[in-house]
Amino acid sequence: MVAPLYRREVFPVLTRLTVEVESDGQDLIVSIPELVALSSSLLHKKVGSLVEHEDAIRRALDRLFTGF
Repeated sequence: MVAPLYRREVFPVLTRLTVEVESDGQDLIVSIPELVALSSSLLHKKVGSLVEHEDAIRRALDRLFTGF
């Protein structure tokens, strides 16, 4: 499962369904509602990690799938 990243200035923050992160000096939004399953063969090289945002991402996933 992957979720797209958008630049903060071009994507609205959806309360509790998106996660604001910083990576390589860029302010980004992780769009949890746009999760999609992709074959790993379609993915390119790893460019970073959002492990420090794991709790916020899990909260957004809980909100998406359970409603609370």
